[in-house]
Amino acid sequence: MAVATQPSAFFLAPERFPALSPETPNLKDVSAVSSPTIMTVDYPRKAESFQLAALGFDEKTDWQFVPNEELPAFLEKYEGVFGTTLAGDITASQGIRGGGTMRNTLESLRQLRAGKEHSLEEVRLQVPTGDYVNERVSDDSQADLASLVNNRGHELINLLEEEGIIVERNVAEGSMFPVCLCLDDGSGRRCMALIEGCKSAGLAEVPIPKAEDVRPGVGLILVDAYELKEPDSSYVKAAKAQLSAREEAVLVIGLGNDSILSEPDLKDNFDALILHERTGGLGISGNKGEADQLVASYGLNGIEDLFLQTKLKFVLVTSGQQGASLFYRPYAQGEQSDFIKVEYALTVDQIYNGDTTGAGDRFLSFVLDGLMDIDQGSSEVGDPLLGDKLSRILEDASEGTLIYLEARGETMEFAGKEP
Repeated sequence: MAVATQPSAFFLAPERFPALSPETPNLKDVSAVSSPTIMTVDYPRKAESFQLAALGFDEKTDWQFVPNEELPAFLEKYEGVFGTTLAGDITASQGIRGGGTMRNTLESLRQLRAGKEHSLEEVRLQVPTGDYVNERVSDDSQADLASLVNNRGHELINLLEEEGIIVERNVAEGSMFPVCLCLDDGSGRRCMALIEGCKSAGLAEVPIPKAEDVRPGVGLILVDAYELKEPDSSYVKAAKAQLSAREEAVLVIGLGNDSILSEPDLKDNFDALILHERTGGLGISGNKGEADQLVASYGLNGIEDLFLQTKLKFVLVTSGQQGASLFYRPYAQGEQSDFIKVEYALTVDQIYNGDTTGAGDRFLSFVLDGLMDIDQGSSEVGDPLLGDKLSRILEDASEGTLIYLEARGETMEFAGKEP
């Protein structure tokens, strides 16, 4: 979408789709949020274009997955490119932070809901973690890195627990937290390498909670597609256990990486979740490439067709500097409902060109927070201002995410945390 000299937003005429009943559990009633996901230890650093190329990032590749068996070769390559070890750089950096798919969204959403009339009573994470290590154990670079990363990873989880977030740690003995290396060349290009760590260890078998142990109210379950790509994914099992315990749960799936969305195992897991028997609605979030890949993998003509097949409440599509789109189906009486699409983009001079890692997670939390404020079941029926309210949600999410990125960048620059 073309960006003018001032923020742009427009409301497209509604289309008609099968109705979503006002009795469908809605976001405003959500009292508990949970996510079976991964938690990463994120290390942001500057990198010149030639260094990115030497690490294997070309014009078409800005993402790498580093399996554990390839870690020694990757560490050797890193040291050859930068002249320092990854463990040494992480030790010297004060910019280490917690990351990982839905973990950032959940933490941010909790903060946004605090103090509101409908705040969250319970926020829960289920994550695999590295082993408990209290000190570095050797001069070996790989063991050194594991000890360092695990110490920091558990410290970050302790901070989440101090904020009131329940973290169920599935400790993988002898392994380390996944590490996300966030590389920024200063021109707006960002490349990422994810070191596998304990990611594939997954979660322990999660039994379906007993009814008396489930907190009353509607639950919101956040799942990322990247955790759904394994044929026997423990993350899928955990999500299904939560859905079985909460028939009224609202399920939100982040699309993750577009390169994996066409994989058969992921598609089967995706189907298993969205078609899981329950009364709650569904939301989908991803960037434009991911959304296009999802549509193509199902042989559909467009995102609109997804609304014909599921209890889909909304689809959020981000397009980087081109802004974002929100597809939304209001509740309605009868057989059909109005389908609404709104779009918003910041001005050119508002675009943030620094480290944008986690921006999409933060953006989704702002959108969910806004939808929780307006998603009111039967009161949506015939609301003439609904399009304006949805546009304002995208505007607030865009500006809120920009403020977050700028504040984080200023803090890191002031403290000298950018290598």
